[in-house]
Amino acid sequence: MDERANDSERRGWMSRVHLSWPMLIAAGWLLYEITAQPGLGALVACAKFGWVDVRAAFWLRRVDPDRWRGRTCFWAYLSYGLWKTAIMATLTMIAMGLFGVLLDQAARRPPVNNGFSPVLEGMLAAAMIGFGLSFPITHLALWSARRNGVRIWLGRAPHVARAERFWPPTHGKINAAPFVGITCIIVTLWFLLLVWGGGMALVVPMGPIGTMIYISASLCFILRLLLGIIRNFSQVFATSPQECWSLEESESVYQIRSADEGTNAA
Repeated sequence: MDERANDSERRGWMSRVHLSWPMLIAAGWLLYEITAQPGLGALVACAKFGWVDVRAAFWLRRVDPDRWRGRTCFWAYLSYGLWKTAIMATLTMIAMGLFGVLLDQAARRPPVNNGFSPVLEGMLAAAMIGFGLSFPITHLALWSARRNGVRIWLGRAPHVARAERFWPPTHGKINAAPFVGITCIIVTLWFLLLVWGGGMALVVPMGPIGTMIYISASLCFILRLLLGIIRNFSQVFATSPQECWSLEESESVYQIRSADEGTNAA
């Protein structure tokens, strides 16, 4: 147990990096001064909202006594951080767009740059990067959870455990995994439809019979694939943090009060 407590105290470079709001503002200002691109500052601001979950992902992979569960949670929380970045960028874009339209109408002036500012471009980039990376990583987390028999819980539990230095994570009542799963299903559907459209351009010259066969077979494949993904997601979502980080009989809950003192409890 002392060895495990010491493991929780070993901090990698991800654990030492703290993106506070003053640092974030300074980083955004510095990027703007160097590149004259306000969109980069907006992208950095959106990344702040998912950074804590990215740090939690690396922490879980390092301290979880179950190596395979730690790897599964690593992919899950990495995807969660990217998802939060993309969602925040999307919501901010919608709010800024509506606010800009209202201001332009109130001032009776035409929108600047067709209503698309460099800041909105940065938000769009953050959303595209977040959704684009979260989409495959979520599928990787799903595959890992199914393979290793892990129930995924996405919430504040690892953040509290990491801050207060105890194991296993137990806090939180709302699992955000279904929201990430629904978003992943939507993005997967768009991706499959894009591939399907590209295939349609290839089979159209084959005539109406080949086109009908392609449409029927591909739509059945897409439907079965989506139903399988939905079923798999429903089977790997935890109903509580304890269902994800279950306490084995050979393990003990421990809490570290300081860097030099550790307390163990059965």
